[in-house]
Amino acid sequence: MKVSVKNLKNESVREIELPEEVFGYPYKEHLIHVVVEAYRSGLQRGTHAVKNRGEVSGSNKKPFRQKGTGRARAGETRSPLWRKGGTVHGSTDEFGAAAVQDKVHVHDLHATPGRRLVVVAPTSHLKVQWADAAARFGLHIEPRW
Repeated sequence: MKVSVKNLKNESVREIELPEEVFGYPYKEHLIHVVVEAYRSGLQRGTHAVKNRGEVSGSNKKPFRQKGTGRARAGETRSPLWRKGGTVHGSTDEFGAAAVQDKVHVHDLHATPGRRLVVVAPTSHLKVQWADAAARFGLHIEPRW
């Protein structure tokens, strides 16, 4: 697989040969999306929830008798129909983090390097900067590209 090396002005400087088995893997965007969404859903803490009729504080005593009052029958005061009642289909902390199949992970790991590859030819200014940065860590790089 041939890739053109570009300088910072986006001009093609030369071409290099990359191994096909590493960088020539087909890129499937929907599989990358599945892996990224699974990762992001795993980052959620899951600390929010609303209370349903069984979780709201208060008595479960029948508010009035079943017959003879002329009102609609009621079993408890924490029904979702009542004030201070529970929520019917509210959000919970079950955010639906799904596991990703192993073969999707493998495809993601193989396809991503070829898609994200950017080859830039280092200029003399960059060579000096890289050598200075390496010197700070006690390394010696000879800028001879």
